[in-house]
Amino acid sequence: MKLKLHTDDYITAIGAVGLIRLCEQAERYQWIGHGQTFVEYRDDHILVDSSVLQYLPDWYFRSLLLQYSVASREEKRLRHLGTRNRFQTPKGQIKLLRETINDKRKRLAKYFSDREEYLELEQCLEEVKKLKADQDEETLVALRDRYLELLRIPEFEERLTFNVIRSNLFKGFFGQASFLQKTLSHYNLEQHIEKMHEDYIKPLVYDIGLHQILQDKEQSAEERYKALIDYLDQATESIYKRWSIYKRWRRELKKLDPSQVDHYFQSELHCVFEEEWLATENFGEKHFVPLGLSGDLYNFAWEFNNQPVPISSWIRLIMLLSPIGVTPYTRLVNGQFETFYTFVYSDGSPRTLFQDNEALRTLEQNESFERLIPKIVQRETHKARQKIKVNIQLFEFYSDIEMKKTVLNYYHVPQYMLVYLSEKAKLEFIKDRDLRDNFLRLALENIDPIRYIWSHLEKAVKGKASARAAYYALSERLKILNEKGEKRVAKNHWYIDEMFKEGQKIRNKLHSRVEERKEMTDYVSGGEKRAAGIAYRLLNAAKAGNKKQFLDTTLRLYLQVGESVPMLLLNVFHEEKIDFESLSGAFITGLLYDNRNQNEPEKNLENEQGVMNDE
Repeated sequence: MKLKLHTDDYITAIGAVGLIRLCEQAERYQWIGHGQTFVEYRDDHILVDSSVLQYLPDWYFRSLLLQYSVASREEKRLRHLGTRNRFQTPKGQIKLLRETINDKRKRLAKYFSDREEYLELEQCLEEVKKLKADQDEETLVALRDRYLELLRIPEFEERLTFNVIRSNLFKGFFGQASFLQKTLSHYNLEQHIEKMHEDYIKPLVYDIGLHQILQDKEQSAEERYKALIDYLDQATESIYKRWSIYKRWRRELKKLDPSQVDHYFQSELHCVFEEEWLATENFGEKHFVPLGLSGDLYNFAWEFNNQPVPISSWIRLIMLLSPIGVTPYTRLVNGQFETFYTFVYSDGSPRTLFQDNEALRTLEQNESFERLIPKIVQRETHKARQKIKVNIQLFEFYSDIEMKKTVLNYYHVPQYMLVYLSEKAKLEFIKDRDLRDNFLRLALENIDPIRYIWSHLEKAVKGKASARAAYYALSERLKILNEKGEKRVAKNHWYIDEMFKEGQKIRNKLHSRVEERKEMTDYVSGGEKRAAGIAYRLLNAAKAGNKKQFLDTTLRLYLQVGESVPMLLLNVFHEEKIDFESLSGAFITGLLYDNRNQNEPEKNLENEQGVMNDE
């Protein structure tokens, strides 16, 4: 039987991508023989051969074991050990390896304490404990490699990786549904596969059988009625007690005439995602935590309607595949890195949808948001250049079921942002990750990111952030405003660069005056402190949009250091050449930017960012 799955809703689209990805992986890793095709593409849906159901549990967990492989992650995390770098001392490297081995040893002790390989792991830990910081680096590398080799033992890898899989799926996707129950945490691969088959595949197979009987119009009403009663009798003896709906159908059908069967099932609840399927349960947090409903707490995204959302066993299985269909990446939240999941939904066929998301999963695994999003859009560059209207929506979510918290964002990328991201964006020059990430998010929401740039400059005034990052953020903001067609915005980046240089010039003059006064008096406040104090006053004026105060302060500053006032500064009031925010921000950034403390010689920042003057 061919199972239809529409991709016009992002929930089912995520599951569809997950299903197609599993089929692709099965062929790539030879989990199944070549030449079998389980998915057929249509304009707005896919047709899935029901014979694939028997393989899905095995493929599902093999895919997750690859994605969350502890051995692979440890190899990436520890590959720097044994190399000298300014971020971690030899003593710190030894401590990291010792704590890592000890952590894994404790996790494996419950299951493998009597195995020879486990004893080797303990011996490896003892040798690391004896290491001294001044010892040969090759010894540390050898112990690291020995630890990683032990970690790759199939039983060790499987046990440790399943701990990660269960934690991620429990926290962000399904809670304690089915095989994720805490009492089943000791399950191995075969037991997980069997549990998924029992809870997800078997009920769906019975629903398919029921569906086929109801669709069979060749039999007489009496023959179909008898076949239906017999089938429900058999199903109620085989399926879990929670499938009480089969018992209800059987009980109520026995009171009806065979000619009333079609009308009866037409009046029953159908799946909200695939209407040809009968609903067998209601949507809840165990199906997809980010949109979950629990008890009397309803998710108002469902049209503010406090009614259950009926779904079929087919959609229930599709939702289970969502961890395979999304792309994980890291995001800095309140000073800590959290794993978010994203999905790109664009106009086009299911095949295009899969190709876009497959590129993310295979090439951008664990990429940060602000680096990942421009690469999504670059795949659509040819459409933008051909002036075809591209419709791209981005969904990202982070959930923690124990905290009862979900962050779910929808981004509909405007046309001007498509052009900017595909052709002009140089976000990689904004080295501060927090600024870069939030800058892009605000821009995608059609919100001017200037407020976050001000916040970053406040940190720079206190010496807790880089003014250089703010310079690049102002430059990228100007590009976006140009593409957006904002009035009173300069198309030429030269103005920002000039005001930045003016700020630097004033900063250098302040330092020179301080050095001169030091020769004549015992105490003089440092030039750094004076520049920061002036920058703070100018920043307050810029944030408040107080052009008069900003101009008055800068004019006095120029007179104080004995420099002539540039004509561009007078643009503050009329904003003919450049908007006030860009001008003031560039000047403040230059005032705070100390190129003497940089690790590399000062460069022409305009050229470094690849900005083209087009005036």
